[in-house]
Amino acid sequence: MVEPGVAYVILGVLVGVAGAAPMLYVLHGATKDEARLDVRRVIACGLAPFMVLQLVLLAVALLRPEALLGFGTALSLAFLAAVTVAGLAAWRRMG
Repeated sequence: MVEPGVAYVILGVLVGVAGAAPMLYVLHGATKDEARLDVRRVIACGLAPFMVLQLVLLAVALLRPEALLGFGTALSLAFLAAVTVAGLAAWRRMG
């Protein structure tokens, strides 16, 4: 059986990686030679995960305040790790 604290950390990692999906879409589209990125879409793909993840953190803070630290830390680190790895891969493909 998994302890509740560990379950919240695992859930935070999953939500963080899922929240990075719009950014991964933009970074993948930027590596295509024929791709022309719409500025509005790029901004939306940057702001949408931020707003959704903030709402998820608010929900956790209201429903399970004792899990906020582990969940929020895991969510943030997973999101940043996924976007960093995808960004470096896209940078390497473009350059």
